[in-house]
Amino acid sequence: MSSNLLKHPYQIAAEELKKNPEQWEVYGADSHCVILAGPGSGKTKTLTIKLAKMLAEEIPATHGFACITYNTECAREIARRLKELGVRPDEQIFIGTVHSFCLTQIVQPFAQVARLQLPLPPKIAQRKDEKAILQEVLQQAGYDLGKLDDWKFRIDNYRKRYPDRAMEEWDQDEPDLAQLVVAYENNMHKRGLIDFEDMVVNGLYLLNEYDWIRKCVAAKFPVVAVDEYQDLGVALHQIVLTLKKSGARLLAVGDPDQSVYGFNEAKPELLRELAKDRSVHAVQLRFNYRNGKNILSASLAALGEHRDYVPVNDSDGVIYFKECKGGLLDQANTACALVKEIIDKRAAKCPGNIALVYRSKFDGDIMAGACTAQAIKFIRFDSNAAYPKLPLTRFLEDCAVWCSQEWSPTGIAASDLIAVWLGFNRQLNSESQRRVAQEEFLDFLFSWKGKKEASLSAWLADFDLLLAQRFFATDPSMHDQLEVLAKLIAATNRDPLQTFSIARFAGQADAPDHVRLITFHSAKGLEFDAVIMLGLDEGSMPSYRSTTAAKVREDRQLFYVGLTRARHEIYLLYSGFTETKKGYRRQNGRSRFVIEVEKRLQQDNAPRL
Repeated sequence: MSSNLLKHPYQIAAEELKKNPEQWEVYGADSHCVILAGPGSGKTKTLTIKLAKMLAEEIPATHGFACITYNTECAREIARRLKELGVRPDEQIFIGTVHSFCLTQIVQPFAQVARLQLPLPPKIAQRKDEKAILQEVLQQAGYDLGKLDDWKFRIDNYRKRYPDRAMEEWDQDEPDLAQLVVAYENNMHKRGLIDFEDMVVNGLYLLNEYDWIRKCVAAKFPVVAVDEYQDLGVALHQIVLTLKKSGARLLAVGDPDQSVYGFNEAKPELLRELAKDRSVHAVQLRFNYRNGKNILSASLAALGEHRDYVPVNDSDGVIYFKECKGGLLDQANTACALVKEIIDKRAAKCPGNIALVYRSKFDGDIMAGACTAQAIKFIRFDSNAAYPKLPLTRFLEDCAVWCSQEWSPTGIAASDLIAVWLGFNRQLNSESQRRVAQEEFLDFLFSWKGKKEASLSAWLADFDLLLAQRFFATDPSMHDQLEVLAKLIAATNRDPLQTFSIARFAGQADAPDHVRLITFHSAKGLEFDAVIMLGLDEGSMPSYRSTTAAKVREDRQLFYVGLTRARHEIYLLYSGFTETKKGYRRQNGRSRFVIEVEKRLQQDNAPRL
């Protein structure tokens, strides 16, 4: 009998960690641990195997862990990896964003008991609600409305900067803005609403104010893990330190070099500070498993820093420079030609392993138009995509996969879908209510099983009628999900979703025959055989708006993120100029970052193509 048959999946997976001394050090650490992890270092594998080990060997059976991530895509990937290790989310395991953690694990369970003056159950404010409240507050205060989006950005960033209202700087840094924040939050609460920043502010308040709440949360989650720590800001840092003092054990992962959300009040220095804490075991992962040697060297040149990273990828990696004299549209058409060339020479395993990476959703419109014109199938990841990749839409994609697929031991299981469905329906308190919700959900799934060519529009309408209106409509905290569903249903009345079948929608999750169109920010955490980076002109990368050293540094790190997504091939496309909306050209040449990469390749005697 094989000895592996007697081992847990995480123990079998851990054998791979032995080959890497730093990963193995993390696996054996018995105290608070910070993992400093560069691109392609295997940090997600290390994090999930470590969590599975702690759950099996160290965390009491009636307790669990919380894994806090930057966004729902990160949470989805961690949940998938943990599932492969035999760990499935339940009442004792939380995997999600900091907003979701604060809402579901702190505010909803404790706000009423602590007599916190919040609308309960909370109803999540929608974009239209936020704009109406903000407009009312600004008018009452006598301000020129200007652009509401700019005001909302300023107010939200101030809330992120000072989530703890006991901080001395809270009402002294910008007193007038602090007063607007208070008025905005009070008006929101009067309407029975809270927004995402409200979840964090009040979650932190409850932890700071009540020792018994801190102890309850730390007892439920004796291990608190944080992924992409450098992007999560002041509030999350304070929450982590508070739970750490209350007995929770910390496992934090991040890379300050990949901090690209400074505009959103991300503070990468907080991760560096945490790593220097004497009570914390800090480990730097040095091995890079993703990037070819030349790509790794070029990326460090672009970063402008020395890092002791060791390339493990057998490929040298090739970097191509492409000048497209006709501007961004020319770059988009060139990128499409390159996609076909890459597929023809089999430089990528499949089209899904090719990414077109660009700066903004407006650039994405041009890329999508070019791909459509040249019959290249694509999945788009930016805010102008056909629909947003949110928890509900991702869940529906998985439901569509289940309805379309033949049974497979490696496919999506109905039990996994049930767990997510019940997670959406947290207002169901009794076992009988949960059983009814489960049975009705299964009835819906089986009624559509095997009908993969049926209309997506009809399928979503049935989900809305039979399930969403039945369960979500009675839960104020799910009103935002109802709006997401309504927008998705509306999108099926126009291209490209108008002709989608259930099977085609299912393929949007991980379709191997679709190229990825993705912004630099959304590309974080992903990897591809070949990456085509567009818009690499001075004025776009770095942006002409980056007028300070800190902002240029963040653009440099964004470029670094783009470079380090590629395993084997990377294409750098530029035109030597940028264009304004009125068609005026700024002739500033190609990006300084591209020039630095080229110089490094010359020094390394690496091929420049």
